[in-house]
Amino acid sequence: MLKESLFLRHLKDYALRYSPNIIFYKEPNGKFVFVNQTVEKLLGYQSKDLIGKSFYPLVHPEDQDMVESNSNELALEGKLVENIRFRLRKKMAIMSGSKVK
Repeated sequence: MLKESLFLRHLKDYALRYSPNIIFYKEPNGKFVFVNQTVEKLLGYQSKDLIGKSFYPLVHPEDQDMVESNSNELALEGKLVENIRFRLRKKMAIMSGSKVK
């Protein structure tokens, strides 16, 4: 039973980290607690650089109100926010001559 439980925990951790979708957990104040590695592939951000930073600046301006209202409402009720569709901003590279900074 213990081996099975440990196996399932590792399987869940692997699925969470390597999902083709961006999966994250944030505090009610909007700061990231966890972001899986897919964020780097899809948006260009290192997950470790997002931890402790606000989630809201990454949300597309046209989706801000919807995301904030849904997130705040469900957080106040103590519920997890799942499966909300919204757009996120990609990290932009600054070009200077032929070098990318």
